[in-house]
Parts: sequence; C-alpha cells; structure tokens
Amino acid sequence: MSDELRDFCNRLHEQLREKGTEIERLRECIESLACQFGIVSNGMLMSGSLSAMEEAFEILGWDDPRPAPPYMVCDEPGCLSARSCGWPSPKGYRHTCGKHYRQSDE
Repeated sequence: MSDELRDFCNRLHEQLREKGTEIERLRECIESLACQFGIVSNGMLMSGSLSAMEEAFEILGWDDPRPAPPYMVCDEPGCLSARSCGWPSPKGYRHTCGKHYRQSDE
C-alpha cells in the first residue's frame, strides 16, 4: 500500500470515528429530550401525539408508548404514576407522585 493511500485510509478512519461519536452524542441528546418531554402514564412513556416527540421516538426505534424508565415512575410499590416530588423520608430520599408525597414509608 502506498504512503498516500495509507494516509488517506487513516484520515478516512479518523473521520468515521469522529462521525460515530457525533452520532452517538446526538442519539443521547434525543433520548434525553424524549424522556424529559415525554408523558408518563400508567408506567408508560409516550409521545403525547406531539409530532416532534413522535419523530424522536421513531429515530430512537422506540415503541410509542413504551415502558417508562424506572427513574421516571413513582417509587411507591405498585404505583405507575409519574414521579413529581422528591422528599426526605425516615428511610431515605423518596421520589413519588403527588398522591404518595409525604406518605409514611415505615
């Protein structure tokens, strides 16, 4: 292999590596936005019929709706509502929905 061809291949490889990193960062950003602006109901994350959110779900290859990540759901056992409150409790910090806010966890 000539030096010119080797240099070209090395540059191309580096450009592809950089593009792969950029694509992964974009995917992470879209996923973060979808989780931040998606709607959680009954333990499911959904687009809420917003076209930009529907497109984000499509780009990510997600079903709409899809199971919500655990960090988005109330930590009260059996509750599938979106978490909306964070508060200290006797057993540690809780992340609950409004219904379970400040309920005893003894």
